[in-house]
Amino acid sequence: MDTHEKLEACERKKNDGNVLFKAGKFLRACKKYEKASYKVDFDHTFTDDEKSLANGFTLLCNLNNAASLFRRSQAYIETSELDKAQADIKRALILDPNNRYVPITHT
Repeated sequence: MDTHEKLEACERKKNDGNVLFKAGKFLRACKKYEKASYKVDFDHTFTDDEKSLANGFTLLCNLNNAASLFRRSQAYIETSELDKAQADIKRALILDPNNRYVPITHT
């Protein structure tokens, strides 16, 4: 797969994740965002413009993934699955440490 194909594949996976997110399928959306990021991570053959585009896709995927995890954690809280909720919140904060909507948890 050349660099152009990798960028296209990343964008497709990100868009697939967006569709799943809007449908409330947060776990599946998370997986799509992770796969999208994986398509362009660690590729050292990108030109500067391609690197910039890849970094933008990665950032969007991480932000979207953090949002998916946060939404899923809310569902876990509603069903009293607090350990799972806390794990999702911690993971969301790793992906997006400055997200003001994700509460800081203490263990």
